[in-house]
Amino acid sequence: MNILKGGWYALLFGIIFTGVIWGVLPTLYSSFVSPEKANTRSYRALKGRLHELESRLGISEFSGMQKKSLTLEEMQKAIRVDPDGKLFTLSALDEVYSSYMRVSEEIEEPNTDLQWMLGTGYIKAWKMLHRAEEALVQFEPVAQVIRGTIRTSVRIRNSGIGNRIHLLRLSRQAVKNADSTAGLSELTTGEDGFPKDISLSKQQVMARIDSRIVRRVFNEYRDNLWQRLVWKRNQLLGQLLLTGITTYILLCIAIFISNPTAIIEATACYIVGSTAGLISPFYRALKRNTAVDDYGFSGTYVLASCLFSGLVTVIGLLVIGRLDIPNISPVNLFVIWLSVFRSDQWVNLLLAVFFGLLSNLYFRSFVRKVERIETELLRSNAPQPGDVALPIN
Repeated sequence: MNILKGGWYALLFGIIFTGVIWGVLPTLYSSFVSPEKANTRSYRALKGRLHELESRLGISEFSGMQKKSLTLEEMQKAIRVDPDGKLFTLSALDEVYSSYMRVSEEIEEPNTDLQWMLGTGYIKAWKMLHRAEEALVQFEPVAQVIRGTIRTSVRIRNSGIGNRIHLLRLSRQAVKNADSTAGLSELTTGEDGFPKDISLSKQQVMARIDSRIVRRVFNEYRDNLWQRLVWKRNQLLGQLLLTGITTYILLCIAIFISNPTAIIEATACYIVGSTAGLISPFYRALKRNTAVDDYGFSGTYVLASCLFSGLVTVIGLLVIGRLDIPNISPVNLFVIWLSVFRSDQWVNLLLAVFFGLLSNLYFRSFVRKVERIETELLRSNAPQPGDVALPIN
């Protein structure tokens, strides 16, 4: 009973203290779960593309309330398209504005939600923004249709998308059809400021449809890559939580045993194993290409590897019988810490390094999958200024 008494009080105090900390911290740091602070890099990229879309829609000078209360006629007037509906479809215009408003409300209005911390909120916002940009093809000037199609074609050529050849051929056909009607983009305007006397040819309609299909397929391909990257990061967070709980359970067992020697020896081996396990994650973090936002995967990997390596070290030493947990009377803590580094304990410390390095094998296939996703995202990123030719034979 005396053995359990000290361990029971220590465990009870630890649970209460942890509960208070976890109750207070979410309140203090709730603002960091907002779209603006959860991932600043992705938020700024979304804001930039949203402002670009506003300029293309002709509403960048409108106030927030004006944007929300726009009628269909006001949308047509803002973007300066034919009010008779000859240069666009009303459904495409409605899709652009509805997608724009949803994205704008998601990232600009104050809100704190778990989806921003998990990264899924950003993926959803990017998908809606891509749908708006794709629908914009239906009524934007022909020159912009051609430019956007060529730009997407270059990115498709550099990517590893499965139906790349078909998409490149469809892109070439879209550019060919659009180019044959490019003269229609040089229009005169009437007194009301709208293009006049234009009827869409079949070629121009097909060019816009093909261009929209190509962009839709390619955007979905990249959106899925980002989604997989976020899922991998969240899976790692789950493993981090499981590792922490397991470590806590082992610590509780050691506390109940009330053996300072066993606790300190295990702690020393845990620290050595965790340090050894950090070598590979730190090396990866230093060499990774920062051009791709990994939604915090690198930092999560470093932390998860640190905890997991320490846990594997302690369990490994227990399994091979290198950690003794006899029930002896407590002694001076300083003397116990010195005893950890006595000559016969160096074997344990070397084994701790071995187990710490060995634990990295667990994450190897996991990390390689993430690296392949990042490489593909980088390959299919925006083309360089020199890549201007349509890469199709």
